[in-house]
Amino acid sequence: MRLSKVIALIVVAVVVSGAFVSTQAFAASNSNPATANHSFSSAYTALVQKQSQALK
Repeated sequence: MRLSKVIALIVVAVVVSGAFVSTQAFAASNSNPATANHSFSSAYTALVQKQSQALK
């Protein structure tokens, strides 16, 4: 039981930090569209959105 709580906290932290990182990367990609980070952040954002939809 305790391990599942830790995993849940990690997932929440990853989702929150992922949302922050993706918004930062999106703002950076607007000024520099040639960043390799943009494709990663958009894929990561899609993954985070899938996870948040699964939690609802």
